[in-house]
Amino acid sequence: MIGHAFQLQPLVFQYVLAQSTQPPSSARYRQRAQAIIRHFARRKPHGFPKNIKRYARTGIYHAMARYEVGNIAAANALTDRIFSGNLRVLGNDQSFIVMTGMDLYLRYRQHMPSSLRWKIRQFVTQNHRFPRPLTANHRLMLATGHYLAAQTWSDWGQAQPIQQQAKARILKFVADLGVHGMIEHDSPVYHVFYLNSLLSLQDHVRDPAFKRRAQIGLELLLASMAPEWLNGYWATSTLRTFAFTHDPHQAAQIGPVGWLYWGGRRPPMWLGATVMHAVSTYRVPEVLVQISRDRTQSYRHRETHGATFNGKAKYRKYTYMDRRYALFSQYDGLGKLGWNEQMQRMGLIWDSPASGASLVIKQPVKGIWGDTKRGQVLQHQRTLIGLYKGPVTAFIPNNSTVLHRFEQSGWLFMHGSSVLIGLKLINGYQWQRNQKIGFGKRYRAKFDRLVSRGANNGVILQTSPVKDFQQASTRATLQAFAKTVLSQTKIDRRGLNQVNSTLKYTDLEGNRLALTFNRDRTVNNQPINYSAWPLFDNPWMKSNRQFCLKIQYRNTIREYSCQNWTIRERKL
Repeated sequence: MIGHAFQLQPLVFQYVLAQSTQPPSSARYRQRAQAIIRHFARRKPHGFPKNIKRYARTGIYHAMARYEVGNIAAANALTDRIFSGNLRVLGNDQSFIVMTGMDLYLRYRQHMPSSLRWKIRQFVTQNHRFPRPLTANHRLMLATGHYLAAQTWSDWGQAQPIQQQAKARILKFVADLGVHGMIEHDSPVYHVFYLNSLLSLQDHVRDPAFKRRAQIGLELLLASMAPEWLNGYWATSTLRTFAFTHDPHQAAQIGPVGWLYWGGRRPPMWLGATVMHAVSTYRVPEVLVQISRDRTQSYRHRETHGATFNGKAKYRKYTYMDRRYALFSQYDGLGKLGWNEQMQRMGLIWDSPASGASLVIKQPVKGIWGDTKRGQVLQHQRTLIGLYKGPVTAFIPNNSTVLHRFEQSGWLFMHGSSVLIGLKLINGYQWQRNQKIGFGKRYRAKFDRLVSRGANNGVILQTSPVKDFQQASTRATLQAFAKTVLSQTKIDRRGLNQVNSTLKYTDLEGNRLALTFNRDRTVNNQPINYSAWPLFDNPWMKSNRQFCLKIQYRNTIREYSCQNWTIRERKL
């Protein structure tokens, strides 16, 4: 038993300062890291002590935190309990333990008795095969654990072939990142495990060239977060989410990691995967920290993801970032999706002190999950239009994140404190009962469902910053916005029921958006060439043949080459 596990000892942090003069954000970073470590050092893992299938996956992170605060006995007791249990009940989820177990061993083995070190070795070396089927995050975690195990125990009979195979898998993953992005892109649930795998490699690999590749992969993944981070929200489409996008008031896995690196609203500390980052000596480049916080001007951010998983179409992401809200979506081809059961194609988030500041439109696959192959969207800056074959559902906040709302002329208008929203479902809609949605039962928020029927459905989502229509009251501000939308925008639905449905819309800025199902998507009569979409593109980030990522923020330039695998940073 480890009943004494929560008696904290004085904190001992082993931070390595890369420079004698640390950037201004470093002190705040250390404070957040200490808060994360203290929190998980005190807490019992979820499911402990009866449900090893639950607590084994996250308990190792709690052990890390206990080692870090100097509570060695409690850390050893928890680690021993995990590796003495029946881990076969985890099935393919043993990959979580292979990666985190090796990381724990390499960070804290000097504090472990020999019997415990042997248990970890036995578990990792006996789980060196790749069972099928496995998703990409499992494959990377297993490869990470296998490589580090082979590096650590050269007397392991299979060390050499296992290390070669694991290294090849990791190198391919990082190489794909530098050309195609990733498959399970930007998941609020699984992104942390990609980050953790590459962080563990960056921290523990002895081969300098391989270590640098891991660092490049890690920072490409972090670079996909920084320009989409809004005070704790991650405004991104994704292939894998169980609720909506990350809301800092809810308990998604990615929340504490984003908070540690970028700051913003503090999320619930529910699961401990971020502890690995808090105890690591790795420091995120300051240029990414500054980009994650600079919301002085609105901008467009674009990304490419998918390798060959979704065919030539890949996933072409688009985020419009305003000072206090973000609209995002993705092009995912012409109805031939690789996987969509957990996909979120579009969303709108806004900064709010309460949970549930999200609006999502989709044709759910099951419950609230996923989106179907029968939907396509087009976004240009503050405006999005969409077409769906069959019913479409809009999930509307029914909580304090919406200050006021009313219906007029077939539109639903909402004031979200930092954003004004106009939603039009072309075929009309029916209100359905509300439900609680979110990560973690304690952190869910109420949403209404608006369901539009018909064989072909069109959707328009028009947004604007509040300041553009500011009046003396919330109601008057929303009315001014609604009046302008109704008088100055134009909807052309004449092609909605054609074989290839068409929807056209002229937005508040006079931009002409046109979407034809399985055909061109145009803005101001110019077709969008998605095949030429960049790996990264925003005011600070570019990608080209020479650099898979070039960052320029003020007088700092940081360049990543995915040809000769180098990182170069310089001052102008």
